[in-house]
Amino acid sequence: MHLKNSTAAFSFFNYVFIGENLEEKDIVLRHELVHVRQKHSLDLLFFEILRVLFWYNPLIYIYQSKLRVLREYIADKETLKTQNKANYYQNLLTQIFDTKQVSFINTFSQKSLIKKRIVMLQKSKSNKLNLTKYLVLLPLLFLIVAYNGMIAQESPKSPSYQELYLEFINGMQNSEGKKSYKPMKE
Repeated sequence: MHLKNSTAAFSFFNYVFIGENLEEKDIVLRHELVHVRQKHSLDLLFFEILRVLFWYNPLIYIYQSKLRVLREYIADKETLKTQNKANYYQNLLTQIFDTKQVSFINTFSQKSLIKKRIVMLQKSKSNKLNLTKYLVLLPLLFLIVAYNGMIAQESPKSPSYQELYLEFINGMQNSEGKKSYKPMKE
């Protein structure tokens, strides 16, 4: 659908809205179609419902914002498969102006997100060596925790707070020549 006198572009479920004054409409359309195909509107709508129900929980707002950024990264990656990187970057930069953000739609450009998207497009995939490092680290952490647990079981039992308190009281009273108290059995 075309938006008159606008440079905005966004998708909502199976509908793509593109402003008449937008340049490079084919690139924007490809980007928005990725949102449509992957049903990104469902995720965003789900988080809008969560925001209504759990308005007091700041994690919902954080998760929603992170999900929105992730969805833009995915759409950028898919769009770049059929597009030159330099042209795509240029298009992202030209789309910064005159956009309005509505929280439950997938917008093509947001001022705060453009830099992150360009940086993310420059990153290369992590190699398998990094994954292997994490796979080695997890059993090592498990062994450290298990070892600490075994050491804690072998150590002598430390006195409870009640025993320490009674010892303190008895020490105070014995210095004054009064009767001492015995700890209660649990």
